[in-house]
Amino acid sequence: MARQIQRVNANPGIGLRVRTSQAAGVTWTPALPTSEGGSLPVLWISADFGTWQDAARTIPAILDNDPVGGWTDRSTFLNHAQQGAAASRPTLKLNIINGLPALRLDGLNDFMTITDAPELDGTAVTIFIAYNMTSIPAAIMAKGRDGFGSWSFRPAINNRLWGYRTTVPPGNQYVDPAAASSWTLAANIILSTGYDGANFFARENGAGIGSNAVAVTTFGTNALDVYLARFTDGVLGYAAGDLFEIAMYNVALSVNDRTQVENYLNGKYVVF
Repeated sequence: MARQIQRVNANPGIGLRVRTSQAAGVTWTPALPTSEGGSLPVLWISADFGTWQDAARTIPAILDNDPVGGWTDRSTFLNHAQQGAAASRPTLKLNIINGLPALRLDGLNDFMTITDAPELDGTAVTIFIAYNMTSIPAAIMAKGRDGFGSWSFRPAINNRLWGYRTTVPPGNQYVDPAAASSWTLAANIILSTGYDGANFFARENGAGIGSNAVAVTTFGTNALDVYLARFTDGVLGYAAGDLFEIAMYNVALSVNDRTQVENYLNGKYVVF
């Protein structure tokens, strides 16, 4: 495979592009650059890879009902998820979707934290989440638990991706889906959502569900940790259900590249 790596920005989290020509028959995964933009994820975690019972990732979690205190990031950035408190660790569940496992969240206190890193900050993002929630969560994934400059995927309010801002007028902006007025429970979902510096966008199971044009000048730029299944917005909330896989890019992927990642997830989990 011929590869050409080019650094186009001094920021270590932004601008790394890998151009590649893939041989016929090569199955694409997020380990490879996207075909159109040559982008690689800054976070890629899946329940079928790198689950550990402890935050230090020394004791493998491989059996049904094993606690998960560490979750290995499959990207080259090694932004591992962790949970040091035994009572707040998700549970590994085997053979949940298409023969593959999931991390089960109890909705009471289970969550994981990804320590902030430069590549997780920035003014653009594309996130892919494969999941099945059994109750309406405050957020499945959030950068920061509250405060300006953060973002969160908050399906409790119409599958919106929220981006906090400090510009006048103060407040926040979000993707407001054109046709999804309520949260779908107990359903397998592959969601892609993000922000390109001017527009929020979202797709669910391969179909567009909305967009919103707005400038959020501080979107994602604060040095805040990323939380899985926990968010504080006045009231602390947790997600309940199953997480299958998450891939995060610190660029706004093109429609073609987003489709490529969605097709990878759907080929694996057979959702739509």
